[in-house]
Order: sequence, then C-alpha cells, then structure tokens
Amino acid sequence: MGRAGTYRQAAREIIRLEDQVISKKLVDRYAHHSGVKDQLVAEREVVLTYALGLLRQAGALDLLAFKGGTCLRKIIFGSTGRFSEDLDFTLRTDDDQEALTALYAAFDSEHHGIQFSLDDDWYETEDGFGMEVRYQHAWNSSGGSGLR
Repeated sequence: MGRAGTYRQAAREIIRLEDQVISKKLVDRYAHHSGVKDQLVAEREVVLTYALGLLRQAGALDLLAFKGGTCLRKIIFGSTGRFSEDLDFTLRTDDDQEALTALYAAFDSEHHGIQFSLDDDWYETEDGFGMEVRYQHAWNSSGGSGLR
C-alpha cells in the first residue's frame, strides 16, 4: 500500500475511534500508521479530522466546499503532502450569514473531548470568509488552527 493509502487508513482509524476522547495513545498510533514523525503535527492532523467530522455532523459542510492544502493532503496525497494547519472552504450558498451561523453553532461545543472555539474577528475573502479556530483538550490547552 502506498503512502497515501496508509495515511487514509490511519485517518479511517481515527474516524472509527471517534467515540473515544482524544488521547496521546490515539495520536501516537495515528503518527505511527501515517508516517508522521512530529507529535504536534500528528495531534493537529487528528484534531483537524475531528473538526471535519464535527462540521459534517452539524450539517455545516452542506454550506461549504472543502478545498486547499489540507483537503489535498487528507484526500489525495496523504502524509506525503504538505502539512497545512488550516481548513479552507468556499461558500456553496449566497448566504454567508447562514454559513457563519452554522460554523459558530458547530464550534461552540465540545466534541469527543476537544473544546473548539472561534475568534469573533472573522474576515472576508474573495469567495467567503476566514477565521481562527482554537481548540484545547485534556493534554493540550494551547492548540489553534486556521479556518478560511
């Protein structure tokens, strides 16, 4: 199995274990299976996977199209792709307020032991908006990731 296939297998393992609170053991297993050597990168990859699951579960992805470096890494290139800390989306609706409301509703919660929060300072982009998503969990209280 190629590097991207191994990466996808590790990502599926995270999704299958989604009912568990994020743990160092889960991150270590993900890092081992995906070939990611940096613990912080592996932890952020796991958190981004949980964030995408949360957005899917909340229905927010019905309003947004996933794009950018993280999308390419998660769907096509696997761990051989460039690591990107942000989640990039394009609006699939003309109502950016509906999308903003859906994002704030989704990220104003704890999801599998990860507390997400959004900055109040969002900014407009060419095809939507961007904002900073923060997170913390039992063993990392200083996490952050961009959402554009």
